[in-house]
Amino acid sequence: MNKKNIIKMGTAGLCMLMLTGCGGQNKKTYDQAVTDLEQGSYDYALEGYKSSITAGYKSAQSYRGAGIACLHLGNYQDAIDSFGKALDESDGIVNSFELDVLKYRGEAEYKLADYKAAAQTYGILAEVDGGKAEYLYYKAASEAADGQAEDAEKDFAAAEEKAKNSKKSSAAAPGVSLAFTALASAARDAGDSELAAQYCNQAIERRFIISLRSVKWRLAIMRARCPIMRRRFRWQTVRRRW
Repeated sequence: MNKKNIIKMGTAGLCMLMLTGCGGQNKKTYDQAVTDLEQGSYDYALEGYKSSITAGYKSAQSYRGAGIACLHLGNYQDAIDSFGKALDESDGIVNSFELDVLKYRGEAEYKLADYKAAAQTYGILAEVDGGKAEYLYYKAASEAADGQAEDAEKDFAAAEEKAKNSKKSSAAAPGVSLAFTALASAARDAGDSELAAQYCNQAIERRFIISLRSVKWRLAIMRARCPIMRRRFRWQTVRRRW
C-alpha cells in the first residue's frame, strides 16, 4: 500500500469519526430537549430543539417540540409557526404525528384569539379523524368566540350527538366545558339572556366547570327574577368579603 492510499484511508476514517461524533452530539442534544420538555423546563427545551433544528436532526419532531415549548411559554404565534413547519417537514401522510401537531396548533390558535383559524384546524381534525366529539366541541367554542353563533350551535349539537353515541360520557370529552362557556358568553353578548342562562344551567347541572364570569352573570339573572335568591345572593356576597 503506497503512501497516497494510506493518507486517503486515514482522511476517510477521520471524516467518519467526526460524522459519528456529530451524530452522537445531535442525539444527545435532542434527547435532553425532550427531557427538559417533560420536566417543564420550557426555556431549556426550546433552546435544545432550536439547536436540533439548526443541525437538521429530527426536524419534524424538533419543530413540534419547539412549538409545545413556545405554547407553554405563552408565545402563541411562534408556536403556530413551529407547528406549521413540523407539518411541512413530515411525510405528508395523515398519521398520529400530524394529528397530534394539529391538536397543539388548534390550542395555540385559540389562545392567540385567532378563533377563525382554530375553528378551521378543529374542522380538519374532525374531518380526518372520524369526527370525534372533542374536535366538534372545540370547533363550536372557536366559532362561538368568533361570532359565528349559528355554526357554533350546529357543531355543538353534532358534538352532543357524537358523545351520546360514544361509550364515554360527554363529561369525559375534552372541550365540552370550553364550548359551554363560549356559547353562553356569545349568547349573552348577543343579548339573548334566556339562551345564555340555558347553557349555564346545563353546564352546572352536568357539573362542568365554566368561567367565573358566566357563573356570576347567571346568578345575576336569577337574583333579578327571584326575591329569595336575591337575598341569598347578597348574603353570600357579604360572607365572601370576610
